[in-house]
Amino acid sequence: MIWAIVILIAIVGAWYWYEADWDRHLFKAVPGSVCANLHGDQANAWLRAHPETQVLDVRSTGEFESGALPNAVNISISDEAFKTKVAALDKEKPVPVYCAGGYRSRKAVIILKQLGFRNIQNIHRGYMSWKPDTRMMIHHFSSFLLLGCLGLTACKPAAPQSVTLTAEVPRSAEVMGTGTLEARMKTTVSTRIQERLAEVLVDQGDRVKKGQLLARLDDAELQQQVAIAEASLNAAKQTALRVEADLARAEAVLAQARLDEKRLAGLLASSAVSQTDADKAAEALKVAEADLKRSNASIAEAQGQVLVAEKTLLYRREQLAFTQITAPYDGLIIRRDREPGDMLVPGASLMEIISLDELWVSAWVDEMEMPRLAPGQAARVVFRSEPEKNYPGVVSRLGRETDRETREFLVDVRVDRLPANWAVGQRAEVHIQAVTATP
Repeated sequence: MIWAIVILIAIVGAWYWYEADWDRHLFKAVPGSVCANLHGDQANAWLRAHPETQVLDVRSTGEFESGALPNAVNISISDEAFKTKVAALDKEKPVPVYCAGGYRSRKAVIILKQLGFRNIQNIHRGYMSWKPDTRMMIHHFSSFLLLGCLGLTACKPAAPQSVTLTAEVPRSAEVMGTGTLEARMKTTVSTRIQERLAEVLVDQGDRVKKGQLLARLDDAELQQQVAIAEASLNAAKQTALRVEADLARAEAVLAQARLDEKRLAGLLASSAVSQTDADKAAEALKVAEADLKRSNASIAEAQGQVLVAEKTLLYRREQLAFTQITAPYDGLIIRRDREPGDMLVPGASLMEIISLDELWVSAWVDEMEMPRLAPGQAARVVFRSEPEKNYPGVVSRLGRETDRETREFLVDVRVDRLPANWAVGQRAEVHIQAVTATP
């Protein structure tokens, strides 16, 4: 009997310690806001002093109907639309939140803080601490624990008894987590240029192949730009041909000028020609040499213009290719966000595609279960849409980051078989076959 009391006190003490550590992080308010944890008497006094508050009850509908705080609004935290419904409340007004015993309301506090509520008041121990009869029961239970601790110190040790030790026998135990069905590879398809959407060739639910055309943008203007770029390239090539012909002419003129200058220089030595004729020949040679240099420069310039025209044409053709939006891999279209006629901008979602190669449930699991989990463990998946059926799965990977408020981490469980009708994002529970030792 004494050991049962010791174990009970140890369990309750461990929970109180965990709860205190959680509260120390949870009820830290950001500057300009309030986030407090009210005990039963404090909650009663606070509610009387603030009649204008929005009291939020996050219990189930059945619990709410069996009794609730005055003027409370019931939004169950297990409701998939909980965030959406809560977001409709006035974020500037105080929001006291409670559940049955305090755990679910703390999870709701996390969500309220994320949504930007300015004044959050959690009712410690929930509805039990507000009702007079259960509040007294909590006080009596706390007194019982205190008296139990004092009584243990006065107890004499029992006589030693023989104990037979047995080897630890491993047993199979399930670790449970909740999450949503996700695809390992999911891509938001968008455009790389700003243009009007001309045609969408697929719809949500369609299977597609890699490279398959999904949509087309209006390409009339880009077609014209490509045609202009092609004409510019042709003109640049013709210019290059012309300056090449000019270069050949300049080379021929220079060769003739050199012969004339050499011949007249010889005749001038024998006084067969005048000095004026010799000077004209020398000048003609210099002009021919200058014309050759200019022709060479024109050749370089024409080649540069051809290169620019080629690059411009390549760029325009790439822009034109961007009007054809294709599938990046084999997959399934799960969402379509735009219709023909819409103006698309880079980065805006046109549709979402997932790969069907690997689908898994990304489930949140208590960090206390971390030592018992490993990739490759068998699991069963229960979808909320079919709670009576189990689907086989296996642990694919373990997350390496724990949520600092909920103290949970992600475990991805690959689903080997899916229901006939399924959707990415649907809720599911995972039950992982973990092996532990029985003392």
